[in-house]
Amino acid sequence: MPHTITQPFSAGLQAPNFVVLYTWDLDFYVGGVLNAALVNQLKALFNQPAVVPVYHYWNNSDHYYSQDNIPAGFLGYTFQQQLGYFASSLSANTKAIHRYFNGADHYYTIDYIPQGFLGYSYEGILAYVLITPPSGDTNWTQLHQYFNASTGHHIYTTDYDPDGFSGFAYQKALGYIKKP
Repeated sequence: MPHTITQPFSAGLQAPNFVVLYTWDLDFYVGGVLNAALVNQLKALFNQPAVVPVYHYWNNSDHYYSQDNIPAGFLGYTFQQQLGYFASSLSANTKAIHRYFNGADHYYTIDYIPQGFLGYSYEGILAYVLITPPSGDTNWTQLHQYFNASTGHHIYTTDYDPDGFSGFAYQKALGYIKKP
């Protein structure tokens, strides 16, 4: 016999009274035993964070990341790729990614220094990364930070290489983002 749940749901959505309606043909109890697999599937569905896309741009010297799909050639930047999906809001399982700029290099970090540092000025929050990915969800991967000492530039990618690449040395993982 089909069952229906009507659940008020607003996490990360614009409409605060959005209603989610689910119907399924399995019972929570099968032979008097709680159907744990079904309960876990529903928990996972409701525990997914709201996400926003983040895009990677390049202007022949600086790597710039934004939620905005900027027009081709804007300030000399060209689209490279969609980096992934970041959490859209602060929660107990997220950390903000703060953006700084020194006139030549954009630097992104989980460290908040409002007055800036070493010539970098604070520009605001890009988005949020998860501290731990949702349990059992393999669509989340770590975001890694690399630095090129000869050019003074940073790059961020989901590719992990402890030895670095193309003059960029590995620095650290910042948190988890959802794969594009």
